[in-house]
Amino acid sequence: MAAIITDEDRLGWGEPRESELEVRQRFGIAQDSVSGRGELEVQQSLRGLFADLAVYANAHITDGRHKSLAMDHLEDALMRFGKAIFEIPK
Repeated sequence: MAAIITDEDRLGWGEPRESELEVRQRFGIAQDSVSGRGELEVQQSLRGLFADLAVYANAHITDGRHKSLAMDHLEDALMRFGKAIFEIPK
């Protein structure tokens, strides 16, 4: 008999809540670069703010589809801010 896959299985709702360290690592970056215009400090500040928000949300919001999507969007927003910070002006 084939196993029945539910939405919960597909979305990973059954997984345990991430630890604070896992959340902070998710909102970190693998490598820093320096251009000499202060971008790195801005990026580090944003990274800290986003990580704090993610840790707070993770601790206070019940796991589920919308929380998972919100965390993904936070991660995407942080990535896009990073790209915007280091974008070469035209």
